[in-house]
Amino acid sequence: MTQAPAIARGVVLQVAARGVALPLSVLTVAVATRYLGPRGYGVLTTAVVLVGLFEAFTELGVGPVIVRRVSARGESLERLVGLSAGLSATYAVPLALLATGVGALLHGDRPEVVAACAVVASGLVWRTLSSSLDPVFDVAVRYGAVATADVLARAAGLAAAVVVAAYDAGLVAMAAAVTAPHLVRAVVVTIGAARRVRIRPRIVPRESWALLRESLPLTVVLVVGVVYWNADGLLLSLLSDDTQVAAYGLALQIAFALAVVSVVFERAVLGSIAAAVHTDPARFAAGVDRAYRFLLLCAVPVAVFGALLGPRVVTLVAGEAFTTTAGPALSVFFVAVACMFLTAVSGDVLVAAGDQRWLTAVSVANLAGNVALNLVLIPFLGAVGAGLALVTSELVGLVLAHRRMRRRHGAPAFPLGALLRLVPAVAAGLVVTWAVWALPVVVVGLAAGAAVVVAARLTGALPRELLATLVAGLRPDRPPTSAESPAPTPAPTPAPTPAPPVVSPSPEASP
Repeated sequence: MTQAPAIARGVVLQVAARGVALPLSVLTVAVATRYLGPRGYGVLTTAVVLVGLFEAFTELGVGPVIVRRVSARGESLERLVGLSAGLSATYAVPLALLATGVGALLHGDRPEVVAACAVVASGLVWRTLSSSLDPVFDVAVRYGAVATADVLARAAGLAAAVVVAAYDAGLVAMAAAVTAPHLVRAVVVTIGAARRVRIRPRIVPRESWALLRESLPLTVVLVVGVVYWNADGLLLSLLSDDTQVAAYGLALQIAFALAVVSVVFERAVLGSIAAAVHTDPARFAAGVDRAYRFLLLCAVPVAVFGALLGPRVVTLVAGEAFTTTAGPALSVFFVAVACMFLTAVSGDVLVAAGDQRWLTAVSVANLAGNVALNLVLIPFLGAVGAGLALVTSELVGLVLAHRRMRRRHGAPAFPLGALLRLVPAVAAGLVVTWAVWALPVVVVGLAAGAAVVVAARLTGALPRELLATLVAGLRPDRPPTSAESPAPTPAPTPAPTPAPPVVSPSPEASP
């Protein structure tokens, strides 16, 4: 029996959870930035970015291996999860201590940074333990506990930040608020998983090593992706000052909140594209073309109007103290997230086509280029330089991934005509933006967006069929048709994991 209805319900639950959690995350950022100010928020961001380098090791790619073993070989889910939990319990605390030690090594002359790193690193323990239970939900294709955990975790983070600010508890206390979502998620996920399987951590060295060996290729991908998303922040903390680090952190969190657009689209329709890559070349090419056209419709307005409104958005969220530094950085990061809409789907299609080895090799090269650009640009442009390096590497990743898709897998040419047809719609949005510029920035953004959608529909840049597959894929009340159904396996994961640059998922939001 097909799992399509369950997968669709899982998509709906996780999308709804993200829709609720994102405003909570933005409010948490607003509280943290206004309380700590540019320098304090820069110290906190330094700690978060440095600890983030160790995020790949909280999961090690074991989860997908467990799902594959259970679904393809019929192995015991309870035993495999027990092995994963035992493995996680073994290295969770040493991993946190290692992150703290690296923080002390790099910033030993700054006690406040070392203290913040030590507190933030404790979140690695909770993430490591909770990630070992994710296969329980993937195998069952039931994500109620995961969705609940996401919302409650963000709510806990906001509540903790508000309490810290209200009682003027200081920087270290705000760093503790950063770890609150990880702890809450671990508790809720554990309760949810315990209702489905008996959780009994097992330490069996031989079997645990077999799991690790099988997951090694995924671990490499995770490490490349995590380094990619944190290298610019780490270099910024070493080559620039706290205000620039704060500008980077704030811009990254606001801009990449919009990454939910590509996540929703991918989860709704990518299964259909992936299912056709080896079986139906015409359907595969049509699916890729529709994906590009829809994501261009989202990406172009985000790049244009995000760049235009970036400084005003920063003022709204964090106050005028951040506008001068974070405003220009946010404008650049909006362009970066717009590029990511396209690189994300390109990378995921290549994964579905079995091109992981090529993807990883290119991603490593792209990462090296990104680091080199950061080393050149950060000393002169600070956070803006980090953003420009990210935009460049995203565009390079898109060009290389699309070229590979065309040559090896029959993908269509990039729809430049669709891009040109968006010009009148964007022009209409710019006129409306000018007309209502004096109004609050939220009103300006909504008015510009509405103008773009209406103009795109009138000019043909938004054909009705572009939305049909997305809407159909999100309906939980019936199995999708053959033209739109996601593949039964693998089930969608609870949250996107960091991946190579050309896969480009969003980094997790944090204060």
